Amino acid sequence: MSDYVIRATAADGEIRAFASTTRDLVEEARKAHNTSPVATAALGRLLTAGVMMGIDMKGEKDLLTLKIQGDGPIGGLTVTADSLGNVKGYAFNPMVMLPPNSKGKLDVGGALGVDSFLQLNMEGKRFMNEDVPGQNIADEHTRQPVAKDPELAKAGVKSWQIFDSKWPEQIIHMPDGHGYTTYFVPDDKIAEYETVLSGFGLGYTTQAMVDEAADVKCDTLEELAEIVGYTGEAKTNFLAEVERYNELCAKGHDDDWGCDPQNLLPIKDAPFFASFGTTGGNPSGGLCQHAAICTDGRYQVLTGEKQPIAGLYAAGNTCGQRYGIQYATPTAGNSCGSALTSGYCAAESVIEDLKA
Repeated sequence: MSDYVIRATAADGEIRAFASTTRDLVEEARKAHNTSPVATAALGRLLTAGVMMGIDMKGEKDLLTLKIQGDGPIGGLTVTADSLGNVKGYAFNPMVMLPPNSKGKLDVGGALGVDSFLQLNMEGKRFMNEDVPGQNIADEHTRQPVAKDPELAKAGVKSWQIFDSKWPEQIIHMPDGHGYTTYFVPDDKIAEYETVLSGFGLGYTTQAMVDEAADVKCDTLEELAEIVGYTGEAKTNFLAEVERYNELCAKGHDDDWGCDPQNLLPIKDAPFFASFGTTGGNPSGGLCQHAAICTDGRYQVLTGEKQPIAGLYAAGNTCGQRYGIQYATPTAGNSCGSALTSGYCAAESVIEDLKA
C-alpha cells in the first residue's frame, strides 16, 4: 500500500497534528465488504479516524474501537485499530444505496440533514410529524404526489423543508441521529471544529453551508411560495399551513401530527429558507423494487398524483414502495410472502370490480 500517516508536534508537545492518505485502505475495505459508494465514503472516514487515533496509543497491545450507531439506512459503523497502524471495520448495511444530494454528491450528510423543520408537500400541505428519524422522513416523501412542474418532477422533488433565520438557535434541539446536524459554528470559529469527520453529517453546520445548501431564500413567505412553485390553491395551502404551524408552536402542542414540543420551530423571522426533499427511486439489489409501480390498498395502480387508474392492478415484484425507500437485503425468498399476499388481494379486487 502507498498509504501513510504523518504526525507532527509543536509548542513543546502542546499541539499535535495528523495528516494521512488512506485511499488503498478504503479500497481494500470496499472490495472486502462489497460496500456501496455512500457506505464506502462513510466507512472510509471512520477507518481513517481509527488508524490516526490508534497510532497515538503507547502500548504495543493497545486496541481501540470506534462505533457510530445511526437510525438511517446504513445502521452503523464499527472500526477497531491498534497502535501499529493496523485497522479493520465494517458497515452494518454495506450495500445501502441512496440518491445523490441536490449538489450531485454522495449523500453522506447535508448542511441541515433531516432536522425537524416544517415539511410541506407539493400541494402546500403538511403531511407528517417531522420529529422522526431521517429514514422515516424519506419514507413519507415517497408517499407524496410528484411536482406538477416538469423540472421539479424530473428532479424527484416531493416536498419543501421550511425554516427561518432562527435556525442556528433551533438545531441544538435536534436529536442525535443519522443525517442530523445539532451544532452551529460561527464562521470565525470553523477552524477549531474541523476534524477528520467533518462533513459526515454528525456534527456542525455554518451559515455559509446553509446558504449554499438551501435552494430558496426570501424575505417574505409570499415570495418564498411563488419561487418554490406554489400557485393558486397550493399557495393558499402553504400560507395557511405555516400560519397553523405557528399557532401550534405558540400553543406548545402539536394537535395535528404529534411533533415533540421542543421541535416545534416557528417560522416568523426573515429571511425564510426552503430546501427540497426528494426520493431516489433506486431499485434494490434484490428482487423487490423500491420505487416501481405504486398501488393503493386494493393493489390498484396509482398515477403520479396518487389517483387510482381504473381497471389496472399490480402485484408481486412489480409493486413499489413495499419498504418505503428502505433498502431490501437480497435474501433468498425475501419477496415470496409479499408476492403471494399481494397477488391474492389484487385478484380479490379485480373480482369485486368486475361484479360492480
